[in-house]
Amino acid sequence: MFRKDRSPFCNAWWVATVACIAQGIHGEGFRNPPPGTFSLARAGGRIAQIDNAEAAYHNPANVVDLKSPEIEVSPTFVYLKVKEGDGNTQTKDPFKYLPNAFFTTPLIENKLSAGLAITAPFGLSNEWDRNKGRFVDANPATSWRYNAPYFTELMTINANPSISWRISDRVSVGAGLDLFWSQLTLKQLYPSLSMTIPGVGTFTSPESSFKAQGDGVGLGANAGVTFNLTEKQRVAMTYRSPFSINYDGNLRFDEAPLGATRESDFNSKVRYPTIISVGYGIDLTDTIRIESDVEWVEFSRFHDLVVDAGANNGNFPEASRNIQENWDDTFTAGIAGDWKFAENWVARAGYQFYESPVPDETFSPTIPDANQHAFTVGLGYSTGHHRAELSYGYIKYDNRNITSDVVPNFNGDYRMDVHLFAVSYAYAF
Repeated sequence: MFRKDRSPFCNAWWVATVACIAQGIHGEGFRNPPPGTFSLARAGGRIAQIDNAEAAYHNPANVVDLKSPEIEVSPTFVYLKVKEGDGNTQTKDPFKYLPNAFFTTPLIENKLSAGLAITAPFGLSNEWDRNKGRFVDANPATSWRYNAPYFTELMTINANPSISWRISDRVSVGAGLDLFWSQLTLKQLYPSLSMTIPGVGTFTSPESSFKAQGDGVGLGANAGVTFNLTEKQRVAMTYRSPFSINYDGNLRFDEAPLGATRESDFNSKVRYPTIISVGYGIDLTDTIRIESDVEWVEFSRFHDLVVDAGANNGNFPEASRNIQENWDDTFTAGIAGDWKFAENWVARAGYQFYESPVPDETFSPTIPDANQHAFTVGLGYSTGHHRAELSYGYIKYDNRNITSDVVPNFNGDYRMDVHLFAVSYAYAF
């Protein structure tokens, strides 16, 4: 797809940037696992029956159900390993960390409450071993060495204050703001180049690498409503608005290649999706309850990617462009429940299906995405003012065979292995 007169820098630059921003994040598009131990263990049913401080993020309408102030700290740990082909090409440093914290408090007893959630709902990081497999492949038609970043990281922190109001015995509503800060980082190898000037000589620049990093802020909103159909049944609906983040920063080479400035601006933009969820929950007995949720995720907002290389645009015009991504809207569906099997103890379990939004044509190896099947379990213990929980999730990705990518180097067979762990401690005042 590249013209022969294009510079290698141009090819490497825009392909790398697309790979990073489009796919340098956790599977199922941009989203990370559900924040919180309750919400991970019950990923397939977490909005209608959520009954702790995590409601501040997942459904603010339920915050008014909490009788006393509560604070929870709930980090999530991710094990993510990606392999391509025979496994010689694979990622390294598979363990990642996601911080989450929640706080809720009544304002008017049984009538009005407030909440605050600090979460990392989008992003993650990934690093390929650049000394193995397709990163050292000598065939330019299949090599990734100068066509894909070997390191990408997207950090997104969301501060989500909310308010919850009980309208009647059967209906409660909640709403909040989503205040985002996000940082995007990529590291990419750049080839050795030679240039001959008649009568002067030949000049050669060595293989180098560059680091591009930018950050930005975004603003969104969220809302929820919960209907108590009967004493044992409830329906909930939640909405998270779309938002966009403009990333501004710089790109810096270890050593400036021929025809490029050593440092330039770096700018891009990512459009994040609308998310609408509906859940139905029922208490089967005094100790057993189940819930089923479905979600619609508007990933089609990510239809193109704006890339701007600052000062290097003058040397390489195609480094600044709009690139078509054409992601699809998707859905998730799941079921989950819990069982209070002994005094102070509760066991949770769930299943959720995630549809991938990424077409074969715009697939990238940075973190390959595919349809997912999430199997989750959890165990909680509470006594007095204290509550502790542990959750685990195994994510079974469908294997992905790519044969029609617009970047032919990215065609191949991809396998993903993901394990999720969350722990929490909560104190109710």
